[in-house]
Amino acid sequence: MKGHKVFGAKVLSYVLIGWVILRLIFNVPLLHAIALGLVLSLITYILADIPFLKTHWNKLLTALNFLLVLAGISYYLLSTDSNLLIVKALVYTISLTLFDYFHHIWLQKNHYTSKKACRVATPKS
Repeated sequence: MKGHKVFGAKVLSYVLIGWVILRLIFNVPLLHAIALGLVLSLITYILADIPFLKTHWNKLLTALNFLLVLAGISYYLLSTDSNLLIVKALVYTISLTLFDYFHHIWLQKNHYTSKKACRVATPKS
């Protein structure tokens, strides 16, 4: 059940951030912004969060998510328009990366990952 909550939070956040950044700021069509949020959340969850969340630390996982999102949004923007491509891609990617960074911290604090991945020193008895 925990995996469903984690994935649901990620999808909801990616869609909301996509709606705000892409639709409201950069005037990307609403369905495209929602679809990008869904697709990118699924890609980052499958390729980064599932295999690496329990064994790697937050900065590496966040960097991997950054690269995946940047590649995905750049591909989409290249196929649709070239107007402010770099600005749109970086603003969207940085926004999602900031979310992912704090999302991973929240997951670590709520024991969705191992103690080793959290890099938490436990007191010895």
